Amino acid sequence: MNDAIIVSSRVRLARNISKYPFPNRLKNEDAQQILKQMQIIFAKKEYNYIDIKSNPNIDNLVLVENHVISVEMLKSEIDRAVFVDKNDTSSIMINEEDHIRIQSIVRGNNMENAFKYATNIDDKIEKKLEYAYNKEYGYLTACPTNVGTAMRASYMIHLPTLEVTNQIKNAVTFLGKLGVTVRGMHGEGTEAKGSMYQVSNQVTLGQSETEIIERLNDVVAQIINQEIKLRNKIYNEQKLKLTDEIYRAYGTLTNAKLISVKEAMLLLSYLKLGVDMEIIEKTFINNIDIFSLMTKIQKANIEKSVGRKLQITERDEYRANMIQKELRG
Repeated sequence: MNDAIIVSSRVRLARNISKYPFPNRLKNEDAQQILKQMQIIFAKKEYNYIDIKSNPNIDNLVLVENHVISVEMLKSEIDRAVFVDKNDTSSIMINEEDHIRIQSIVRGNNMENAFKYATNIDDKIEKKLEYAYNKEYGYLTACPTNVGTAMRASYMIHLPTLEVTNQIKNAVTFLGKLGVTVRGMHGEGTEAKGSMYQVSNQVTLGQSETEIIERLNDVVAQIINQEIKLRNKIYNEQKLKLTDEIYRAYGTLTNAKLISVKEAMLLLSYLKLGVDMEIIEKTFINNIDIFSLMTKIQKANIEKSVGRKLQITERDEYRANMIQKELRG
């Protein structure tokens, strides 16, 4: 599969401890006990421990934008925390929708390593704690749709030409029929900014982890092929117009005094398309990692960088300046 189109590969495992009720019925004393048990397991220095309840709200929002924790993690009233490995590859959310949510994210087309990292953590926990498991149904989870392997494998993919040609809705419908869910950049209920889509398996029951990943790979390969065909078609039939739009995007990004996150994401998406299609050289945009910049310009990341809450106009000004520094060096 095309590494330029696949932004990242992710595996998430949901687990619950057998002797406790699910988090939605969990007493806070039990939530605290789970946290203590997990702190013993991950006491070594390779993990950072972050107490979500006491962590500043801005820092929690940065964790969401950086895909370290879920939005749902912020909604709970019980004590909860996240362990983050020092390489920022894996995180372990405690007392989210399930007692334990293991997540490993690796850049590019690298599902094999994402799965390996997640299962290594899973094995480490299972040596110390008894999971809620049923021989017939598999791992038991708070949400019935996760029962079975309780695994969600997903790719973050960049689909600008499917979006700009209004074919993305048909593609999403097509993927749904093949047992795949398509969501926005930050998961369920979020918008697909910058033509970034999260594509994951729907089914967790009746298939092994390997079968789920193989099936997802087949489906994602089909959607990537559609994107590549469209890119080639537009390049061959409308190269001048495409080139003009990409350079206009660059012009706006390098000269705007104010820019919203939505507009910035759209224009950065155009630049990434231009680099991928060799319409512009990566050196022309200072060899920046566009996908990393897309994270840096999100609301909470900007306010964390500045050190205070900003008004919309202030934030848009800071974002415009940040992008220009990155692009021009």
